[in-house]
Amino acid sequence: MSKVIKYMPELQGDEQLTIAQLMKEMSEEQAEQFARVYRQRRKDETTVLLTTLLAFVGIAGVNRFYVGQIGMGLAYLFTAGFCLIGTIVDIFNYKSLTNSYNENQALEVDDSRRLSNDNWRVMMRVVKSGIFPLLALMLVIAACEPPPPPITDARLAEISLPDGFEISVFADSVENARSMVLSPGGVLFVGTRRAGVVHALVDRNEDGYAEERYVIAEDLNMPNGVAFRDGSLYVAEVNRILRYDGIEGQLGWPPEPVVVVDDLPTDRHHGWKYINFGPDGKLYVPVGAPCNACDRELPYASILRMNPDGSGKEVYASGIRNSLGFTWHPETGEMWFTDNGRDNMGDDVPPCELNHAPVAGLHFGFPYIHGMDIPDPEFGEGRTPSEFALPAQPLGAHVSPLGLEFVSGAGFPASFQNKILIAEHGSWNRSKKVGYRISMVSFDTEGNADSYEPFATGWLQGEEAWGRPVDLEFLLDGSLLVSDDQEGMVYRIKYTD
Repeated sequence: MSKVIKYMPELQGDEQLTIAQLMKEMSEEQAEQFARVYRQRRKDETTVLLTTLLAFVGIAGVNRFYVGQIGMGLAYLFTAGFCLIGTIVDIFNYKSLTNSYNENQALEVDDSRRLSNDNWRVMMRVVKSGIFPLLALMLVIAACEPPPPPITDARLAEISLPDGFEISVFADSVENARSMVLSPGGVLFVGTRRAGVVHALVDRNEDGYAEERYVIAEDLNMPNGVAFRDGSLYVAEVNRILRYDGIEGQLGWPPEPVVVVDDLPTDRHHGWKYINFGPDGKLYVPVGAPCNACDRELPYASILRMNPDGSGKEVYASGIRNSLGFTWHPETGEMWFTDNGRDNMGDDVPPCELNHAPVAGLHFGFPYIHGMDIPDPEFGEGRTPSEFALPAQPLGAHVSPLGLEFVSGAGFPASFQNKILIAEHGSWNRSKKVGYRISMVSFDTEGNADSYEPFATGWLQGEEAWGRPVDLEFLLDGSLLVSDDQEGMVYRIKYTD
C-alpha cells in the first residue's frame, strides 16, 4: 500500500486496493513507471471528446473553404493540424512509456501485469494545453475576416437596363440554377433540371452576395420546382412532390423528405415542373403536354392544385401546353401564368403567351388554338377561338417565357408597380435566336395588358447567347434575383437612383 500512496496518492477505494496488489512485487523504479503510464491511460475518457472536436474542427475548415471564407477555413485547419501533431507526439510518448515499462517487467513479473499498446485508444489523446488558445485565435480571425467580395463578370456590362438600375452577381457556381423561392428567413432555395440538385443560398451579412452555399438534396429526378410554406420546403420532381420540414434550421444536415404526392405522370418530355402556393393556401402544380403537340387526357396540359398535404387534388386550368411560371396579382389575388408555344409552325408563329386565370375551370386552347386565333395544323379543324380563354398578352414566338413576378414594393420606382416581369429563356430551334432577356408587360386602368417591351437585355449578343434567364424572385430588400441555368448564376438587379 505504501507504493500506491507514494506514487498514486489520488487513488481511492477498490481501485487503490487493486493497484496496491499489482505494485506489491514491483521495485520502486517499476512502480514509478507504472504510475506514469496508468495515469495517462485514465485520461482516455476526456480525450475522446477532444479528439471528436478535432475532427469537427477539420471538417468545419473544409466547409469554410467551400463557402469562400478562406481566413476562417485556414484558422480551423491550423487548429486541427496543431492538435493532430500534438496527438502524434503524444502517441509516441505513450508508446515509449509502455514499451519501457513492459521491457522492465518482462523478466520479473508475469504477463498479466503488462500494459498493452492499445493504439486506437492512444490516438484519442490530444494536447489540451494548445487547443483552447487556438480556438480563441480562430474566432478572432473569423471576426476580422472581411466578407468575400462579389464576383464580377465582365459580361454584366453587356446587360442593358432602364435608367437607375444596376446588375450584379448574387451567387455563382450554382449549377443549372432554375426555379427559386425565398424563405421568410432569407434563405434562397434553387431547384435544377439537369443537375438533380436543390441548392440553398444565404447572404448572411446582407451585402448582396450569397457567401454560404448548401446542397439540400441531390440525385433527384429533375427537381426544377421549389416552394415554401409554414417552415417547409416543397420540391417538385417529375412525378413526385417532396417536403423538407424545418429546413431553415437544418441547412447543413437536411432531414429526410416527406413524400406529399407520388402519382403524377412520369413523362420526362415537359415533365419538369414549377410549383407555387396561391393566396388560397393551395399548392399549384403544372403537368405539361408530353409532346410538341398532342391531344391527351387530363391531367396533361393543365395546372393542378391541391392541399399542402397532397389531398384534394383537382384541375384548376387546362389547355396549357407547358407552363413553367405563375404568380398572383398583389391586389386582386388572381392568377397569371406563362405558356410556351408549340414548335414546327415557323419562326414567327405561334406566339408564346401570358395568360390570366381569375377563376378555375378555364381552357386556354392547346392543342386546338394557339395565340389569339391560330388553329393548330393537326388538331385545330372545326375549333374556334371563342371556345377558349385567349391570351392576356401574346409574347414573342419561341421566346420560351418561364418565371414571372409582379413588381410590388419599395424596391422599384412607382412607375413600375403592378407591372409583370417575365424571364424569357430563349429560342432553341428558331433560324435567328430570340428571347434571352427579361421582358415587361404593362396594364391599363382596366387591368388589360397594353404593352410588351424589354426590361433587361444583353444575354444574347448577335447569335451568341451567353446566358439564359429562367426565374425571378424578389429579395426582402426589394431587389430582383434572376437565375441563369446556362451559366449557373443568380444575378441581382437593384434600383439605385
